[in-house]
Amino acid sequence: MSPVCSVVLRPSRSLAVLASATHALAILAVFSSLDGIPLLLVLTGAALSAAWCVAKSMLWLPDEVASFEVMPDGAARWSDGGGGSHFASVIQVAWCSEFVVVVGLQGADFRWHWVLLLPDSAETGSLRCLRVWSRWRPG
Repeated sequence: MSPVCSVVLRPSRSLAVLASATHALAILAVFSSLDGIPLLLVLTGAALSAAWCVAKSMLWLPDEVASFEVMPDGAARWSDGGGGSHFASVIQVAWCSEFVVVVGLQGADFRWHWVLLLPDSAETGSLRCLRVWSRWRPG
C-alpha cells in the first residue's frame, strides 16, 4: 500500500524561538511573584522545560518523530530520530490551518506522539498534502 502523503520533518527555528520567548515571559512573570526557594525551583523547571522544547523543535532528541507517511486507511508509518521505524494505528489531525498543523500518531503501545508543524517544519508540498488529506480523508 503506497502512502497518500509523506512528511519529512526539518528543524524548526521559528518553533524554537517561539518556545524560548514563551518560556522567557514565564520566567519574567515568576520573578515578579516569587522569591527564595520557590523562585529557584520554578526557574529550574522553566529552564529545563525551555531546553526540552528547543531540543524537540530542533529534532535533537533521538526518540522524536523525524518523518511519517499517511496511508489511505488512516494509519501511518513513522520513523524516529534514532532511525527506528514505527507503525501508528491511528493518525489524528487535531488542528489544521495555513500556518499550524498538529498531528497525533497513536503507536502500537497506545501512546500518542504529537507533532507540531509550522511552515518551516517540512517541505511546503508535504504540508499542503497533509492539509488536503486532513480535510478530505474518507470517514
